[in-house]
Amino acid sequence: MNKSDQSKKPEKKFSLLRAIMRSGVAVLVAAVFLMAGSCPGGGSGNGPAPHILVLEGAPPGTTIILPVVGVFDFGDFLMWGTRTQTFTISSVGDLSLALTGSPLVDTTGDSEFSVSQQPPIDAIVPGDTTDFIIEFNTSSGGTYSADVTIASNDPDVPSYTFEVKGRITSS
Repeated sequence: MNKSDQSKKPEKKFSLLRAIMRSGVAVLVAAVFLMAGSCPGGGSGNGPAPHILVLEGAPPGTTIILPVVGVFDFGDFLMWGTRTQTFTISSVGDLSLALTGSPLVDTTGDSEFSVSQQPPIDAIVPGDTTDFIIEFNTSSGGTYSADVTIASNDPDVPSYTFEVKGRITSS
């Protein structure tokens, strides 16, 4: 990496930090990811860009679900039960985030997981959010998992994927 590349990198990270602060995301957590250079949407290109973060819970979501390595655990519960979880998509870049998938949020893996409520919008202005709900529903015991995928125009994370999992017990 030459010196001109090094001088650009901190500027981009501080720009993302300002965007995260505008969106109400937990700044301390985001700052740790930025310092480690592993925050999604950290920016690999030059100039303004859209960037996505997914948070557990409705605004103001407090836990960032990282793409690829992120996992949300529904936990253990008895058969014949249904659990739902709201997730928040946050636009933390300098440009509007476009959700480009069809459907906007998709699940692959065990069919016990589904998107029970899609985001109501497919374009999110910087600093704004939208929600979706994942449902875990089964009538037989076992351990289940699925991947949740959100396609967008984020140049760094065009396919934001994280895992959901849960366990059903008979007693």
